[in-house]
Amino acid sequence: MAGPSVATVKRLFAVSGNRCAFPGCALPLVDEASGKVTGRICHIKADSPGGQRYDPEQHNRERHGFANLVLMCPLHHDVIDSDGETYTVERLLEIKARHEARYTGGAQPSDDVARQFLLPVHQLPADLADFTGREKEVRELTALLGEGKGGATISAIGGMGGVGKTALAVHVAHQVAAHYPGGQIVVEMGGTSERPLTPVEAMGRVIHAFEPELRLPDDPNEVATFYRTILESRKVLLLLDNAANSAQVRPLVVPAGCGLVVTSRHNISLPGLRHFDLDALPVEEACALLQTIVGQGRATDKELGTIVKLCGRLPLALRVAGDFLVVHPDWSAGEYAQALADERERLTRLKHEDLDVGAALGLSAAQLVRERPDLAARWQMLSVFPAPFERAAAAAV
Repeated sequence: MAGPSVATVKRLFAVSGNRCAFPGCALPLVDEASGKVTGRICHIKADSPGGQRYDPEQHNRERHGFANLVLMCPLHHDVIDSDGETYTVERLLEIKARHEARYTGGAQPSDDVARQFLLPVHQLPADLADFTGREKEVRELTALLGEGKGGATISAIGGMGGVGKTALAVHVAHQVAAHYPGGQIVVEMGGTSERPLTPVEAMGRVIHAFEPELRLPDDPNEVATFYRTILESRKVLLLLDNAANSAQVRPLVVPAGCGLVVTSRHNISLPGLRHFDLDALPVEEACALLQTIVGQGRATDKELGTIVKLCGRLPLALRVAGDFLVVHPDWSAGEYAQALADERERLTRLKHEDLDVGAALGLSAAQLVRERPDLAARWQMLSVFPAPFERAAAAAV
């Protein structure tokens, strides 16, 4: 590759705001009167051998890629080339990130061709068309995330597996997306997996959502600097789904003007956080959700109530039950309720395609075994408790 591609050059100009990236310099890169291009492309890792910033192991594609280039006026292009001790790779990456964050956070380029490169990043999955219930939580979360008072808005949605934490977070995120024009980013934190993401790995996913070609530094502190720089001057909504604990989330708190939503099966504690703890749906909302999924006439009110009770009013279980009745018209609602009544087979019945209530609940059980094997052993012994497990029995245990 002889040099940067045309598309890369256009993208550089698109995110430059037509200003030199050197701190404090406001010289234009293109003369607005004559249209003459005065800006020059600077390689962060140097293009020519022998310099302090040259990396002999860097491939041509990376050397001339967007992540390794920044635009400056001729004067400051020469300054950074002649002072490699001051303008290191790390320093230039920081200059690039801060400069581009400033202009992609609000200013729009006048070049319609280049405008395509400033589209915000929208990673939200589709909202559920039949989302039902949680009216109080939706109202309060929407008001909280839509206030935009200047500080970072932080909220956490907690609850057991299958209770609808992610569905609520995604639903609300769609409601307030217009308040976060810089983008909406989703990171699966892997909190119930054997290896949750580290904070640095999560930061890397956010950074690469905006700068996919950027090679992250090895120093975690430098990654954190890039993370904050990328989000500064952008109004971004960040959804951290399935977080493991507060320690995993704390380094990812967003800067002022951004919004943060965390879902977790554990209580999350952060300064300024507003917590929403979800439980099973109220009976009325659970019946309404199941009715919405199966449609009118598929089940009587009594059959709906029976299935809701057998599903424990858990949204995931209701979704599985409703989907089953939709795709199996040969099963009556009464027959399905009768099948669910068998406790030994209930979890087998509450599995449909990629939706699996047993698997969702099993993640919490597996996590308990990993983190508290002694407590898990006592909990498992309760499954063979020889008598009704009432208050007196609980006190005895």
